[in-house]
Amino acid sequence: MCGETETMMSNQNNQNQNNQQNQNRNNQQNQNRQQQQNQQKQNRNDQNCRNNENR
Repeated sequence: MCGETETMMSNQNNQNQNNQQNQNRNNQQNQNRQQQQNQQKQNRNDQNCRNNENR
């Protein structure tokens, strides 16, 4: 029973680590996506501004 408990604890720790790694990766992907969207928005704003100045 002692060995089984240790295995269960080890499995749970591994699962927790996997969950945390997945969450970290998701957070990073979301941040990257948000930064890209913000940059695209700024690029459009800059282009619109230049277009308006050229009218």
